[in-house]
Amino acid sequence: MNFIEFNISVSEIEFSIFKKTKNKKIYIVKNKLIIPKSFDIGNRLNYIKKLVSSIIKEHDVNKSYINKNELENEDNIQLIKIEGIVEELLFNCGVEICK
Repeated sequence: MNFIEFNISVSEIEFSIFKKTKNKKIYIVKNKLIIPKSFDIGNRLNYIKKLVSSIIKEHDVNKSYINKNELENEDNIQLIKIEGIVEELLFNCGVEICK
């Protein structure tokens, strides 16, 4: 069973894909997705949706964790929209979201 963990901010999404065995994480991939500043919010969300969908399918992810990196100077509305599109995508792909 593969897990994915997201650390979401307005400018990037860091993600790690790993397996758990005997309370130990074995990392498969650690990377980040830079969200282009030149895109409007609709195109940013579409960009995120396409790339995260590909990552989930490629690595056969079953469970996920989502963390938000809230900074004082960031736009919290955009952060909520990004988190929402990731949650929607995970749900549509059949990935369980762990809290």
